[in-house]
Amino acid sequence: MRYRARGAGGRPRRRLAATAVAVAAAAATLAPFSGGPAVAAEETTPTAPLTIPAQKSRVPGQLVHAGATGFLHKDWQGYAWVAYGDGASVRYDAKGAPEVYGTGTGIARVYDPPGEPKRVVFQDGPTAPERTVTVPANQSFAHVEGGTVVTNEYPTAKTVHVLAYENGVLRDRTVTAPAGAESVTAHVTQGNGKGFLVSYTVGGARRVGWVDLDELVVRPTGIAHDITGRSAPLVGSRVMDFDFRTERLKVWDTEGDLSRPVAEISVPESPSALLGDHAVVREKYQDGDDPFTLYPLDGGEARPAFGADAVLGTQDGGALATVEAADGTYRVHRVRIPDSGSGPVLTPLYEVPLGITRTEQLVVAQGVLHGTENYDYDVYNAAAVVSRNLTVGGDLAAGPRIDRGQDGYNNVPGYCRQVCQKIVPSGDGRLLWIGYPGNIRFVQEGENLERSRWTDTDPRPSDFQSSGRYVAYTQDDGTQKTYKVHDIDTDENVLSRAIEDRLASLDGGTLWVESRTAGVVDAVDVRTGATTRSVKVAGCDLTRLQAVGSAVYWRCATASGVKDVDTGANVPLPAHTSALLGDGYLAHAQGHTVSATPLRGGGATRVIGTVADPVPGRGWTVDRFGGHVGYVDAAEDVHVVPVGVAAPPLRLLDSRPPAEVLDRKAADPAWSGSWWLSKPASSWRIDVRDAAGTVVHTLGGGEARGVVQARWDGKDASGAALPDGLYDWTLTAVPADGEGPALTRTGDVALTRAASLASRAYQPVTPARVMDTRDGTGVAKAKIGPGGTVTLTVAGKGGVPARGVSAVVLNVTATNPTAGTFVSVYPYGTTRTSASNLNITAGQTVPNLVVVPVKDGKVTFYNRNGSVDLIADVAGYHSLTGSGSRFEPVTPARVMDTRDGTGVAKAKIGPGGTVTLTVAGKGGVPATGATAVVLNVTATNPTAGTFVSAYPYGTTRTSASNLNITAGQTVPNLVVVPVKDGKVTFYNRNGSVDLIADVQGFHAP
Repeated sequence: MRYRARGAGGRPRRRLAATAVAVAAAAATLAPFSGGPAVAAEETTPTAPLTIPAQKSRVPGQLVHAGATGFLHKDWQGYAWVAYGDGASVRYDAKGAPEVYGTGTGIARVYDPPGEPKRVVFQDGPTAPERTVTVPANQSFAHVEGGTVVTNEYPTAKTVHVLAYENGVLRDRTVTAPAGAESVTAHVTQGNGKGFLVSYTVGGARRVGWVDLDELVVRPTGIAHDITGRSAPLVGSRVMDFDFRTERLKVWDTEGDLSRPVAEISVPESPSALLGDHAVVREKYQDGDDPFTLYPLDGGEARPAFGADAVLGTQDGGALATVEAADGTYRVHRVRIPDSGSGPVLTPLYEVPLGITRTEQLVVAQGVLHGTENYDYDVYNAAAVVSRNLTVGGDLAAGPRIDRGQDGYNNVPGYCRQVCQKIVPSGDGRLLWIGYPGNIRFVQEGENLERSRWTDTDPRPSDFQSSGRYVAYTQDDGTQKTYKVHDIDTDENVLSRAIEDRLASLDGGTLWVESRTAGVVDAVDVRTGATTRSVKVAGCDLTRLQAVGSAVYWRCATASGVKDVDTGANVPLPAHTSALLGDGYLAHAQGHTVSATPLRGGGATRVIGTVADPVPGRGWTVDRFGGHVGYVDAAEDVHVVPVGVAAPPLRLLDSRPPAEVLDRKAADPAWSGSWWLSKPASSWRIDVRDAAGTVVHTLGGGEARGVVQARWDGKDASGAALPDGLYDWTLTAVPADGEGPALTRTGDVALTRAASLASRAYQPVTPARVMDTRDGTGVAKAKIGPGGTVTLTVAGKGGVPARGVSAVVLNVTATNPTAGTFVSVYPYGTTRTSASNLNITAGQTVPNLVVVPVKDGKVTFYNRNGSVDLIADVAGYHSLTGSGSRFEPVTPARVMDTRDGTGVAKAKIGPGGTVTLTVAGKGGVPATGATAVVLNVTATNPTAGTFVSAYPYGTTRTSASNLNITAGQTVPNLVVVPVKDGKVTFYNRNGSVDLIADVQGFHAP
């Protein structure tokens, strides 16, 4: 019988667990380091490498072929031929053959190298000479039958050939087809060593025939042709013809009359064997041995037979059964029924040797080692994902083996004998993979794969990678390739960019993308889409790109290296076929040897070890989050090797900082934040201090692998609510490896019962210019190009305090636009919406008052089309501290009009002239107490291009402007101006102009 990974009836056999043997697999042993010492300025004394012995397990193996004197069994070591008489066994090596057949006297290995003819190598004993049969180019391989190779003529399908050696000479004999046959083909199902089934066509009708190897003549049968798509195995001289549709079994005798079956009965499933005059049927699949039932061929009552993992019929009418014993040992038994009145008798013949679990995939992140372990690599879905926590400080050791199981619905990790589904660690405990119907799925830290969640990513992504909360992937819709970045936490795409065939590498919140300029890479902030820097790493077209921190690994057709984008240093590399970038080193493979090259301080490349599979992610891996190199050797032992190079200091990959306001009126008032780390931290804490600098609460935790997450309810350590006000916090994370200083981050949080922006305190300031792209005030001296952004730091500028600010009020002016465009102002580090603040036509100058939330002390400006200069004058800010004034709206009322003398003299304001307006007690503004007034100011009838400024009475005017007007134009703008002595003043620069002011509201304590 040809070996196939299947259960009875050709259906995949699925086992969910193997019985682990009590070996010290979880206890790691130490092995000597295989590489020589590196001489590096930043080298550390490496801890001893770690060896995790291969997991051993009891697995049933596979019953491959039952011959006349023994049977062929497959296990993890290869193949064993076992004699029926005494159970003695001899072993065969598959020698890399993807298909192996039993011949009755030995084995046949089938090789199908690409671009070469298929060949079959026979061997009748482990040390016996080999003989090779090469399939001719005009023939296609069907199966092995005894010591012969059965082929079909290709492409005509008119003749079946039997290839065999006779007296040392290879003969090609043909099968005689029935008269009038238009075609004849041999079945791929192996026969019984004496003959095989064929299909042939006569008059357009398909039929099944039997071919005796001694005669090579097609003998017609009554077997329905469509059984070839169902189940028709041979057991000795009998054919089991089972129809899944009718659940009817017909038994045919190849040594008798083939025009009619010798028996026909109903059975629920395809039989595994014929045992005497009974069909042996598996009733159901379950963990452990499955129950089998005997169905008499005369139609009598069925009865239970025995429990077994697998059953295979023998040529003498008996059977073989693999049975699991109470201690987990698997043994192959010979099964007979002594007489018609007795039950089956099982006699043990052969004990299946312990299996070695194969690690088909290896990845590690933040000191957590993940592997896809295939405990029975000849059984479908016998693989599972396992995890182990490695120590991240002190001596290197591995924690207990954690079985994460499999995602059966999505077939993950899959049939690893062919290829495992790619498992990708995020670096914050999550594991990701592509599931059905092509979306990316994930599980949280420590969860079983059966609990996977799906993401709203596009179907059938490719080249996907993950770092922290983000997953990046390529989406090809057939017209263009788009690179997308998805936030797993919010389940939203945050970045979408057409990159054609350019390379990309994700590192936390930064996506490094190959530029359109050869050898140049762009750093893109995935949260804003802004390109933060461009660096030339090589002088050639890139074929590989990886980024970790400031290190960028690049490869071209004839060169490779690692460029430090901060220092400009480039580390040349030895020849290699593949590479993975770690934190402070590059691991690379040449053949089956993996080595590591330090990236900081110089130092020699050192050998890490010899791997069984040189493909990264399968046979070896690196921990790019400050960790080590891992690999699997030929004995399936897993090794973790420190490279002896100090990892860079702990850095922040990404963060979701907590809100600056904790609203006590919320349903669930809480302050929370997440910080993603470049390597593990041994501990972390957050100290919250009041305005006096006193620590009022401390949040803390132990080891953090990848992410620190904190939550606070605004109460002190005793659980008492703290008073409203501004508090500052400091995060401190201590690196677990002891390399570099602790990571610190600071921020503010205001405890308040007023969550809306309008209800927060407003503090007006004397208008001050904080940005002008024309002269470089506040930002670079340059126009903002199409789709470009510029970020302005407002904290600590123009009267705005350095901390405790929730929003800023700016008078923004767009000037010198080269095309019609719009400008948006939004909080720094957030995703821009479709909202606009200014809409401009080419050549126009347009101002507008903008109230924009402040994040990390900054705001960002975006320009849609062309290029434009932007000017920003600060008018005030909203405070988180509670100090300041509140806004009070009024019914709009006109309080000034120079055209008719309302509020001031009836006269235009001349060049360099001013006019002072009393607003206290006018238009709904109180006579006392107003700190600022909100006016809609309109300039009209200007005789020249000019600008108008509104500022507090009795103060020195700054360079800030509120309206920019050309001759003959009428321009309105909203103005928030501080009130002094109940008055405000207006200034005109050039020519003469009329001014109108309508009050909208005021600010008061």
